Amino acid sequence: NDHSRVLTRAVDRTMARAGRVGAIVAVSHSIARPFLGRPAPVTVVHNGIDLAACLSGARAPLLRAQLGLEPDATVAVYAGRLVRHKGIDILLDAARLAVARSLDLHVVVLGGTPRHATHDVVAALRARVASWGMERRIHLMGHVDRVERYVADADLAVVPSICADGCPLSVIEALCLGVPVVGSRVGGIPEIVRDRIDGVLIPPGDAPALAEAIVDLARDPAQRQTMRLAAQETAGLRFDAVEMTRRVAAVLHQAASGPPHGSLK
Repeated sequence: NDHSRVLTRAVDRTMARAGRVGAIVAVSHSIARPFLGRPAPVTVVHNGIDLAACLSGARAPLLRAQLGLEPDATVAVYAGRLVRHKGIDILLDAARLAVARSLDLHVVVLGGTPRHATHDVVAALRARVASWGMERRIHLMGHVDRVERYVADADLAVVPSICADGCPLSVIEALCLGVPVVGSRVGGIPEIVRDRIDGVLIPPGDAPALAEAIVDLARDPAQRQTMRLAAQETAGLRFDAVEMTRRVAAVLHQAASGPPHGSLK
């Protein structure tokens, strides 16, 4: 969550004071920033994933076959919750602009209606796409199991968050699968995506900029391949769950062996 807000920080301080916090682990520097300078030390440990399970699930890709796409079609995929702060509205606006400019581009949205929703979000988004006459180019597939089998079959992944995402797993999973990411320059995403190396960063909430980045990569297979190789070379080393676990355990052991801190002021 975004811990920079005043109310959130007040709750954090109260909890830390009551619990005599000895250490704080943050999943990104973006999340850690509001805690810096406090008596309890702050350690950043980025999220990690089970690399073997992720790669194993990607060996039998499903996306293109399930949608009946041509082998040479360019596919941009979004995998996540269909909620406003994840940028789903920005994504659809950008998709409308992008597919109008790139004839072989398809945008695929993976995700079902959120549990707390008061209406069928997937149906509403499909109706919106239908009103544009773009059902054959913008695909809302709803909830899918083993999402890595779909993401691995894409040419690029899109993460259009407009909130301060701490360290989104969707970004990490895409990079570990060798899929370049077009993501918002917000929260912890710039700590994961290396701009112009294994992805592209764009301003949050800017649909034209998002569309431009998608089209640029869709038209440049050589650049996508370069980014794919860069992601495959380093993402596994940077975001391995085993290393994440080791680093968190080290913080816990160090905190347990020392005196508790009094409070966060």
